[in-house]
This record gives sequence, structure tokens and C-alpha cells, in this order.
Amino acid sequence: IDYEWGIKNASTDFGDVCYALPSLHPGFAIPTIENGGNHTSAFETSAASLEAHYACLDVTKALAATGIRVLIDDVFFSEVKKAYDNDAEIQDFFAGK
Repeated sequence: IDYEWGIKNASTDFGDVCYALPSLHPGFAIPTIENGGNHTSAFETSAASLEAHYACLDVTKALAATGIRVLIDDVFFSEVKKAYDNDAEIQDFFAGK
């Protein structure tokens, strides 16, 4: 979602996953040129840049570290699970369940 560029919504099937298990669907920015939003040839050029690759690697490392922490830190895993369960209860409430 990028309000500066006028993108106010997006769609993905990932929402189905987050109902089944704790999930994270991150987004991140890469440097682009003017009018270089997603699904444009300008974005394709920007995505091939060294800066974009470094941005992707930074996010990838953070996601890997988070996954490892979930696996090795029982307290952290419990906090993640609790947050997921609480969110599920809220979703059920608003769905009238």
C-alpha cells in the first residue's frame, strides 16, 4: 500500500494462509525512478539494481532471523502464538461467531 503514489489497496491469496497459522506478509521499498511503480518497465529496471538487491537481502535476513527465533526461543514462540490466538478471537467476534 503506497498512499503517496495513490495505491490504496492490494489483493493476494495470502490472507487465506493467515487464517490457518501465524503468518507474516512483509513489504519493502526499493529505490525507483519517478513513475516507477509496481508492474511498470521502470520498476523492472529499478528491481535489477544493486540497491534493490541489497534491500531484498536485508529483508530476507530479517525474515530468516525471525523464523529461527520462532524455532529456538520458546518464550517468543508463545508470544507469537498468543497474539495469533487473540487476533483469531477478535476476528471471530466481528464475524459473529
